[in-house]
Amino acid sequence: MRIFLTGGTGQIGSAVLPALLARGHQVTALVRSDRSADQVATAGAEPVRGDLMDSAVVAHAAQEADGVIHVASPGDENSAAADEAVLEAVLGALADTDKPYVHTGGIWVHGSSSQPVDETTPMNPPQLTGWRVPQGEKVLKAESVRGIVIAPGIVYGDGGGLPGLLAGGPRADADGGQGLVVPGTGQQHWTTVHVDDIGVLYALAVEAAPAGTYLLAAGGE
Repeated sequence: MRIFLTGGTGQIGSAVLPALLARGHQVTALVRSDRSADQVATAGAEPVRGDLMDSAVVAHAAQEADGVIHVASPGDENSAAADEAVLEAVLGALADTDKPYVHTGGIWVHGSSSQPVDETTPMNPPQLTGWRVPQGEKVLKAESVRGIVIAPGIVYGDGGGLPGLLAGGPRADADGGQGLVVPGTGQQHWTTVHVDDIGVLYALAVEAAPAGTYLLAAGGE
């Protein structure tokens, strides 16, 4: 398959890209800089210059592909708008094709729970991630598109992600320097997934997951 991938140089995308190539797929990757273009080209993919908000670029690349995987995120206050722009461009481009579109959600849409969470657990998102719920529903209910949503847990590996931030964050010192502050009691538990495992999951999903598939990407620990 020829796969259009966003976020090919990010933490998740940098694992998805080699997983796709290892399984014999061709990959075109959206990039914003010369450095990112060189990085994905060296890995074996074809770079496509553009931004998540460049709907025309995203739509054209999606039309040219056999499937789309979206893992890019600004990781800031623009994340909801960027995801919505990609979602609209891709679903429009893939309309009536039955081609796969793998969209990235997040496990926190299920909210806090003292019990194990699975794909059937009702959504109970905090305000910070509530925007993910309607976007995910739009993907799963898309007609004539094989819509798939993957909701990652806390991704670790290669020193990146939230675990890397926590490990490398500032610490309080004897001189009164402020350390890293994490909301909560300190007793909360976050389920995790290794970046290499999630890379393979995305590849398997774009290949074979049925339309309307919702997957929690978590190792369970």
